[in-house]
Amino acid sequence: MNKDPEMIEVKRKTAYPYWAAAAVWVIAALFFPMYKVFHFVVIAVLSAAAGVITYKIKPYYISIEPAPKKRYMTSDKTADEISNSLLDTADSLASLHKAASPALAADVASIRETLEKIAEAVQGDPEDVKQCRRLVNYYLPTVEKLAEKYIYLKNNGTDEKNVSDSLLGIEGAFRSIDDMLKKQLDALFANDALDIETDITVLEAMLKNDKLN
Repeated sequence: MNKDPEMIEVKRKTAYPYWAAAAVWVIAALFFPMYKVFHFVVIAVLSAAAGVITYKIKPYYISIEPAPKKRYMTSDKTADEISNSLLDTADSLASLHKAASPALAADVASIRETLEKIAEAVQGDPEDVKQCRRLVNYYLPTVEKLAEKYIYLKNNGTDEKNVSDSLLGIEGAFRSIDDMLKKQLDALFANDALDIETDITVLEAMLKNDKLN
């Protein structure tokens, strides 16, 4: 799966109406007398009309731009910090995805997707912060460092065996990272399932107690 930045259409206001309004004044100054108040009033009206008409014809233009990065800004600053760190790492791996071999590219795409899901899980249950802190503080910096090393060797290395072995070693490490992150996500979901089961048990006990009363 290609995780390059998504491109979206963005409507931007055009400057054409202002240019049209200004052009009326320039033309009037060059070709018509402007020594009475009445002249200025007429030109002002024509200038405004030119601006309005141009706005109706061309109110905006379409710009193709990268979609805004998703970032969390809630009342839980700690959960936001963890989630956004996960998303930052996912974004930083975009360049590795482009330079990677087909096998590594697949693993990188999977890693980026899993990091985004973990970030969403943390937002859904801030208690998950405890389990993700080590991931963010220790594993992710190493992931980013390995990504930088891979890109450097790929772009500047030679065909020597030690370089090829290093690239293969990094590819194997990313395969392990992909598995580790998926297990981390499964663990978070398992905690959620346990919490749900506990809530259901408590609710059933309350219903049973109310019925007896």
